[in-house]
Amino acid sequence: MFKPPRTGVPAPLWRMAAFEPREEKSMSSEAVEVALYDLGVKREARTGFASDPEAFLARYALTSEEAAMIRDFDVAGLQARKVSPLLTMGFWTMNHPSRSLRDYLAHLRACQ
Repeated sequence: MFKPPRTGVPAPLWRMAAFEPREEKSMSSEAVEVALYDLGVKREARTGFASDPEAFLARYALTSEEAAMIRDFDVAGLQARKVSPLLTMGFWTMNHPSRSLRDYLAHLRACQ
């Protein structure tokens, strides 16, 4: 494990993180994150998802279970699979019919 020099100033986090062991992600989990990112930031992705979720999700290398979680806005299930909470929040607030952060948090609490 990398140890920063004892200068009293910690090494930048990115430098320390480069030496930390990382949990490997499967190709499928990366596809989930790419799909959620696209749905959070790309207008054409949101439009395609709103008009035909199945056709939109077919563009990504998702398992049927992952596609169902995205289609059904199962953000708690996605987070249980180690998907970034920031991605699930952006996905919810840009695509869910309510687009409400309050509803997002209530959904997560209800699933605990």
